[in-house]
Amino acid sequence: MANEDPFKQFSEFQKNLSQLKIPGVDPDQWVKVYEQNIAAVTQANQTFMTGMQAFAEKQAAMLQEGFKTSEAAIKEAAEAGEPTDKVTSQVERAKAAYEKALADMNEISEIVTKTNSEALEVINQRVNASFSEVQKILSENKS
Repeated sequence: MANEDPFKQFSEFQKNLSQLKIPGVDPDQWVKVYEQNIAAVTQANQTFMTGMQAFAEKQAAMLQEGFKTSEAAIKEAAEAGEPTDKVTSQVERAKAAYEKALADMNEISEIVTKTNSEALEVINQRVNASFSEVQKILSENKS
């Protein structure tokens, strides 16, 4: 069922709902609620995909910068000079690389946290609205 097309499911839901003849219940109201639920899931999915794209772009940038840093370190090690100066320079590079890696990991963590939070908020808002809409439908059709 997880691999089924949600639009096909919606069409089947709509068809089945229109065949139900529940007194006082307008099937179009239920269809509208269902459509809004599908729209919210679509929006949450888009939010998630945008966040994951930012995550992948950040990882690619980190990898590219890592290659550049490694290349510069190898080039520096091959140059003539005092060994103690080279070691000092390498220690400074290692420290800077470590600090950059920590900052990058923090940024990636923030991207993932923000993405999850935004996607969950879309779903949460829709669930709350859906409950209100269902209550309204039921109370309107009760009278």
